[in-house]
Amino acid sequence: MQENELYILYEIIGYTGTILVVLSMMMTSVIKLRIINICGSVLSMTYAIISNTWPIVVMNGALIIINVIQLIRTYSRKLNFSYTKVNTFDLSYNHFIKIYKNDIEKYFHNINLNNKEEVYLVFIDTELVGILVGTKDHDKFNVIIDYAIPKYRDMSIGKYLYPKLKNHKIKYIIQNNELINHRKYLYKMGFIEKDNIYIKEI
Repeated sequence: MQENELYILYEIIGYTGTILVVLSMMMTSVIKLRIINICGSVLSMTYAIISNTWPIVVMNGALIIINVIQLIRTYSRKLNFSYTKVNTFDLSYNHFIKIYKNDIEKYFHNINLNNKEEVYLVFIDTELVGILVGTKDHDKFNVIIDYAIPKYRDMSIGKYLYPKLKNHKIKYIIQNNELINHRKYLYKMGFIEKDNIYIKEI
């Protein structure tokens, strides 16, 4: 590889690292932020080593160590989940809907609520982090909203809540959302697609 080509390659590495670090700051998920930041810091540190800018090497090395430690703490931390069942007139539920309305509508549009739905609130410690809203039909729960706030979207809120629905005589969770991003979540949670309906047996 010629010197000019090497120079271009080094520049690409440096700019890619910088872009990833900046991009990580835009992540609403703490886990995604740290993972992307680590990738960017590795590339930036590589570029800094090549260009002999050792203060930048030290800075990026420190960022990598800090992010790795925080990721380990996040995954090893035991989250104190709890949930409660309320109705649609609950003040906490309505305040939550008001705050996250725009983000909820990215995943669930044309929401039509008639105040007869069942509502489950999920907490981590004392913070309300997610809601499950829908209608019950015998042993089936038809989901209208299944939403977790961005900060805790990677924290398996669904894995905690879904098994708890057995206590409310629910055997099947049904969703018909067609958004690609939400489909990934449904598959991750163990839903099976059938005729554009997603079903999970609990």
